[in-house]
Amino acid sequence: MQQVGENCVNGARVEPDLVINEFYQVNQDVENPKLDRADAILPIDTLTKEQKRQYQSLVNKLARIDNSVVPCPGDGNMDKVVDQKDLDDWASFTSTADPTTPNGGGKGSWYDFAGPTDSTRPDGLTDDVDKKIIEANLGKRCK
Repeated sequence: MQQVGENCVNGARVEPDLVINEFYQVNQDVENPKLDRADAILPIDTLTKEQKRQYQSLVNKLARIDNSVVPCPGDGNMDKVVDQKDLDDWASFTSTADPTTPNGGGKGSWYDFAGPTDSTRPDGLTDDVDKKIIEANLGKRCK
């Protein structure tokens, strides 16, 4: 499993992000399953030669998948096209008139792309900052 989190120094975000790879020995035994729980992490420096080979194979596969992702700013529904559907969906997530709307109306969502002070990271609000990203990319095809 890979976890990516913000790397902070004195309360300020710094690059690069903090990336933590965790490796577990799991099985599919219905009666006595081994699961990916915190107490079951296999420390990388204690792996056998075969486990190290498997671990490196998984890390390499994950890197290939990560490198194959095509960025598509403004595409909240992930169909690789920025269009009216994205604006319509953004509107449903940004609505604060009804707090029972998706994500409580205006909170973080698939359409929370950036914040007013950091255009690269979500800020927990689906708002006009995010709408501007959709509008700036309308018509873009990312396939």
